Order: sequence, then C-alpha cells, then structure tokens
Amino acid sequence: MSYYYLIRHANIQMVGIVPLITPIFTLSLGSTLNHETLTNMQLSGIILILTGLGVYEYSGKILWIKK
Repeated sequence: MSYYYLIRHANIQMVGIVPLITPIFTLSLGSTLNHETLTNMQLSGIILILTGLGVYEYSGKILWIKK
C-alpha cells in the first residue's frame, strides 16, 4: 500500500529506487530477526546495489564539486 502512495505523491526518482532497496531491506530483516546467515554472494549483491544507488544519487553532485 505504501508503494502506491509513493507513486501518487513522490517524484519518479524516489519511486524507481524503492524496488531496488526492497531486497536489501528484506535480507537485513531476515538476518536480524530470523538469525539467517548472509552468503558472500548476497553481501556482494547488497554492496553492488548500494554502490549503484550511490553513483546514481551522488554522481552529479561529485562532478559539480570537481569543476
């Protein structure tokens, strides 16, 4: 239900990021609450997703600073 709220009330960049963050949130909840172990491949995937999101979010700001 909150995803549909975001579609109506948030900008498109925020709505596009939500499906990418959902698996990370789910893995962290499973690891924390259910004491599941994260494999190296899962941790690598989390790092890749967060790196990609960081590049997407901050690349314009970093390029602006270097000018």
